[in-house]
Amino acid sequence: MKFIQDKPKIKTADGHSLSTILDSEKNRKSNTIALLVHGIFTDKYEKGRFDRLSNKLVMSGSDVLRFDFRGHGKSSVPSSQFTVLGSLNDYLTALDWCFEKYENINVVGSSFGGSVVLLERLLNSKKKIQKIVLLNPVIDYQGTFTDAILDWGKEIFSEKNILEIMKVGKSKIVDDFIASKDFYIQLSVLFPYLAIEKINIPCLVFHGTKDDKVSISFAKKYFVDNVNVKLDIVDGAGHAFKEEVYENHVHNSTVDWLTK
Repeated sequence: MKFIQDKPKIKTADGHSLSTILDSEKNRKSNTIALLVHGIFTDKYEKGRFDRLSNKLVMSGSDVLRFDFRGHGKSSVPSSQFTVLGSLNDYLTALDWCFEKYENINVVGSSFGGSVVLLERLLNSKKKIQKIVLLNPVIDYQGTFTDAILDWGKEIFSEKNILEIMKVGKSKIVDDFIASKDFYIQLSVLFPYLAIEKINIPCLVFHGTKDDKVSISFAKKYFVDNVNVKLDIVDGAGHAFKEEVYENHVHNSTVDWLTK
């Protein structure tokens, strides 16, 4: 099998060009595509995890589209202009491109990307996606970021950083990532978990018991009441399933779920 990569030109309604990768098999025309949505402070490669997942999906017969959120990766937009609603705009644009080209669309959202996938489900014009997979998704912005219950979130949005954001309008929170006041406000007033009751298609959720960034308590609290959602609690796994044994379980199960 020969893998090929393209970089389709996809532009949002507000004029932002997405940095993209389209993975497929040479000389094959697939009617199915998986849209991979990365987490915050990373990019469309997810430190190699999305590369490996994409390879498995292409081998299963699906094409794969990946993109960088504005303010991330190779995006020309600075991180200071990143917001929740801006990321939702990016996702909706990539999703529309998929629907223009393919009959069957599946979505895989990782961490913060999972929250964006959920927010789309709140729209009356939500797309007819076949299946959704969420990898340690952020479903409670407040409990993860602005009023965090875990040390990671408390450090990112420390009292010092919050005061600077509210007074100056921005603050450097992780490496060179600058959080704006608009971003902080949206994290404070938006609730991705409200979308869970709106999920009416098959949805598979993975969450590790040792996730030190996104508490598994939220997954256990909000996903259990929807019959369309299958929650796979991965015992011993941390955030992003970095260990090979956990990654293999999550990736292989994802491919099986999307192709069965």
